[in-house]
Amino acid sequence: MNRVKIGRYELLGSLGRGGFGNVYKAKSGNGELYALKILNPELINKPEIVSLFLNEATILSRLDHKNICRFIEYFVNVPEYVIVLEFIEGVDLKEYMQIYPGNLIPFEQAKDIARECLSAFQYAFDMGILHRDIKPSNIMIERGGRSVLMDFGTAVEFTENIQHDTGRNISASYCAPERFKLPGNYDVRSDIYSLGMVFYELFTGRLPFNTDSIPEITSCHLNETALPADFCNPSLSKEISGAIKISLEKRPEERFNDFMEFKKALGF
Repeated sequence: MNRVKIGRYELLGSLGRGGFGNVYKAKSGNGELYALKILNPELINKPEIVSLFLNEATILSRLDHKNICRFIEYFVNVPEYVIVLEFIEGVDLKEYMQIYPGNLIPFEQAKDIARECLSAFQYAFDMGILHRDIKPSNIMIERGGRSVLMDFGTAVEFTENIQHDTGRNISASYCAPERFKLPGNYDVRSDIYSLGMVFYELFTGRLPFNTDSIPEITSCHLNETALPADFCNPSLSKEISGAIKISLEKRPEERFNDFMEFKKALGF
């Protein structure tokens, strides 16, 4: 992108690139900093992609929680489609864990991160939203320590009887077994599984299935039982390890039914 200004925002630099769009640090006329998510220009002639981009803006506009990235506005400035979000000064959880020896964040801080994530995901669920791409790189840790959920590009609104599939790719390392069988076969318990994977990594410094091969990780999610989290981190309580184990059950009906059940089982 050659332009340095879009609408009332001055672009200051790139924050990241994705399959659908690029994210820029930007400044408004009054000097406030924001993050601008801009749809890739070559995709604007694909109605299904534009619809997904607009869907993210619609979902974020409904949410108001201190641990969810705040929506500012959505606008079209031909040829750009733009979502404006609060700017988070920090790093994602994956990067943050790598600061510490063995990727282990101090326990009390890890608990705070887990509590904030559970609160935010439960709030979104109560608002009728499933995130569907829960992983450490979609959780930002602000400089002041606040955890902030990001990237609702795969999120969906749902009702009791209707579920919608966006057709987006899944993040294999954190994905529930049922979603490998049928991409649209999920509910909140699939998100519980993904968050369980995040918490396993958060409290042990590693994922239970150590492979980057998609066929191998798929087989592990479908067939392999993760070692107990307290086996990988003996200082972890049986209560926390047991709750994570329940979240990672292969059968959705054996997992927690919402994030507050998960929170109570963790003892947080």
